[in-house]
Amino acid sequence: MKIVNIIGGIGNQMFQYAFAMSLKAKNPEEEVLIDTSHFNGYRLHTGFELKRVFDVKLSPARRGQIARLSYYIPHYTVSRALRRVLPVRRSEYIEPKAFRYDSSALDALGSLYFEGYWQSPRYFEQCAAAVVEAFRFPEFYDQLNLNAARLLGEQNSVAIHVRRGDYVGAANFSGICTLEYYRKALEQVFELIKTPTFFIFSNDMDWCREHIIPLLRGADAHFIDFNTGQKSYRDMQLMSLARGCIIANSSFSWWGAWLNARPDKFVVAPMRWANCSDSSDIYPAGWILV
Repeated sequence: MKIVNIIGGIGNQMFQYAFAMSLKAKNPEEEVLIDTSHFNGYRLHTGFELKRVFDVKLSPARRGQIARLSYYIPHYTVSRALRRVLPVRRSEYIEPKAFRYDSSALDALGSLYFEGYWQSPRYFEQCAAAVVEAFRFPEFYDQLNLNAARLLGEQNSVAIHVRRGDYVGAANFSGICTLEYYRKALEQVFELIKTPTFFIFSNDMDWCREHIIPLLRGADAHFIDFNTGQKSYRDMQLMSLARGCIIANSSFSWWGAWLNARPDKFVVAPMRWANCSDSSDIYPAGWILV
């Protein structure tokens, strides 16, 4: 039996679930479960979203199954506090370095509890088609998203993701996707597309109107500001339809870009993903890094 902890926003959850899928693909006869118990007390995002959005199939682990392999602490804040003092159990596999591919993780033998974010496409490259199928978005039903999807399906559409809010001042992630990053990223876009139409996704639209619009050289721009709360995942779905995507150092727009099936797509990403470590393993081949 193998259990993968799931926590974080929807982008992080998708990385962890894709890792669990890869474990199952490597060990088809073994039971692979997910642990969602830490969403109790987790206030940063909108809870466990994968079942609601994608109707994922791997089953949640029961209390007794978790307790066999790890400390059963079904509360996020309490778990984080106790993890600082509790010794690592022999049946726990802790991700050694964030954003770095650990080649031994998928080959680990025995019953194990996996704790980490597993943010590299290399973890699931052998089952990428199954991951795409698992993360198939539900159809749009409202007119705003239907209209945006139609426009994004056109040849010259470019999605821009600007993540501020919780990233402003965050030690690991701030100071990377600066205004200079977006200026350089847009230079790449204008070399590839003569008359782009931009679609801006952000949790700080006022900042984008003030700082991003002047960089667009008068091109048409649409502000996608109508998907909030439990509908926020629709922004990721829309991003996946664009011809080009300028992403932030955010797993949310990473997945919007990775799930994009257009054969002519291009993705512009920041050269540095985080301030804490080498994060080169997070980038798929072919993405433009600036």
